[in-house]
Amino acid sequence: FPQPAEANEDGGLSIDCGNALGSSDVDNTTFSSDKKSYSLLGLIPLKGPLRKYAAIAVFDVYANYVTIMAFKYTTITNVSLFDALSIPSAILVSRLFFGRKYTMVHILAVMVCGVGIMLNVLQDYREEKHLEEAGNGEESAQEQMIEDTYPYKLWGDLLAITGGILFGISNTLQEVTVKDVMVTEYLGCMTFFASIISFIQVLILERGEVTAFFSQSSSETCSESMGLILFFAFSIGGSMQYLGISGFLQISDAA
Repeated sequence: FPQPAEANEDGGLSIDCGNALGSSDVDNTTFSSDKKSYSLLGLIPLKGPLRKYAAIAVFDVYANYVTIMAFKYTTITNVSLFDALSIPSAILVSRLFFGRKYTMVHILAVMVCGVGIMLNVLQDYREEKHLEEAGNGEESAQEQMIEDTYPYKLWGDLLAITGGILFGISNTLQEVTVKDVMVTEYLGCMTFFASIISFIQVLILERGEVTAFFSQSSSETCSESMGLILFFAFSIGGSMQYLGISGFLQISDAA
């Protein structure tokens, strides 16, 4: 039970809530807002510090970056499977840094998830070794197609695993944040920093690719107009996803 309230030097009250948390509650004191006043560029008042939103933006940007990059090297099935690593990642982060407690059922589920992912990576590794040793004469048509389409499949699996872990960290920090501040403040500040990070990275690493995308003519896979439609559809879908996740995390948890 919480300790009785005690007067502090400023005349306020302090409450020891260290033992008041239930088994499914997160200790928000490490990452939560304090009583200080904050603002964005001195113009918009905020309830949370900017460094919090900047930290979430870093994890979120690179979780998306490596996951989308994984689609280039491995199958959509593998990316979707390894994205499930966000759940054990969220459990681990919330347990170590925010004091959440889990039952043996949670731990068993994490172990099953981990074993399944390791077996899938091992299977991809063995398939690559088999294709290297078999030679073109012994490869089936399906194996040849997979090898031609995804020559670096194991690398793609590792990217997808990294993305899943980063998503777990990001979702846990989002959960703690949206329960302290309004969703509009969280989304506005997080996307502000995420846009800056993405813009700088594009200028340094991907300026040529972005220019080529918007200046390319129709290809064999899709027309120029269809490419733009897919791009904007992806952007709108991502925005709706963030709105949905934020609302979900206000009433539930990242795990």
